[in-house]
Amino acid sequence: DGVMGLSLVGLSQTPKHNFLHVLSKLLEPTESCASNSFGVFLASNQHEDSGIAFGGWNEGHLAEELSWAPVHNPDMGHWIVGLKGIRVDNDRLDFCDDGKCKAAVDTGTALLSVPPAIFREMFEHLRHESGAAGHCQGPGPLLHFEFEDFTVTLGPKEYASLRTPRVSQPKEPELASQGGRQTRADLRCFPLLMTLELEEPLGPKLFILGEPVLRKYYTVYDSEAKRVGFGRASHSR
Repeated sequence: DGVMGLSLVGLSQTPKHNFLHVLSKLLEPTESCASNSFGVFLASNQHEDSGIAFGGWNEGHLAEELSWAPVHNPDMGHWIVGLKGIRVDNDRLDFCDDGKCKAAVDTGTALLSVPPAIFREMFEHLRHESGAAGHCQGPGPLLHFEFEDFTVTLGPKEYASLRTPRVSQPKEPELASQGGRQTRADLRCFPLLMTLELEEPLGPKLFILGEPVLRKYYTVYDSEAKRVGFGRASHSR
């Protein structure tokens, strides 16, 4: 999207350099009913193809109705929305209590990007021992991004990667019981987080919702209504 210029007009050098603006102008004489929006689907397995739809969105990629969040300060041109709060399971982190948190939705970011000031707290809340099967596809802490009217939720399957602790472990898997389930002490699930420190007006409390969010949720970017839509994506497996 960076190559094509799929930002709002405010981030383009001129409106003539903005793909969505140019596309809307080309469609005006045709009286097309197509909207000034596009939808992004990221494949989650080898049996799917990622895709982008212009002039609207593909309902076939949605497992639920879209929930919308208004773009924060659209004149800046970024697809940034206000972030009301963050929870891990039922524990609310107070980082966003001052009302200054924002979230950028970015197809070019492979991980979840968080402000440095909250990185350690989120990392400690989210890392956990793997299940007995030795993967991060099972139960674990749930990460909730709270917006004004809806919540985006990620589980270990979306945000975690399997790692081996640096300390030496026995050759045979060492099973333990944690919260009523068996876990492995020789394998840990680490959250896929990175830090990005930005000054005003974008920072300092800007989160970037990259591929972990965009694979679980189909997203729609409406340049006319200045809003971003989220809906759980429908995957083949």
